[in-house]
Amino acid sequence: TATVIDNRTATPLLTDGPFVESKEYLSGFWIIDAPDLDVALALAADGSRCCNRKVELRPFLGS
Repeated sequence: TATVIDNRTATPLLTDGPFVESKEYLSGFWIIDAPDLDVALALAADGSRCCNRKVELRPFLGS
């Protein structure tokens, strides 16, 4: 499962699903080590704001 985070506006928008519905393409990825999902979501929201792009958050297998 995945969550798409769009923090390009005043309030982060979280969408369930492993997809971004647009013509956007993967332009890179980050691997983060977070103690829990809330921290991972906050980091993804910061990344979305800094890069002005949507970010898709996925757990690693077995995490």
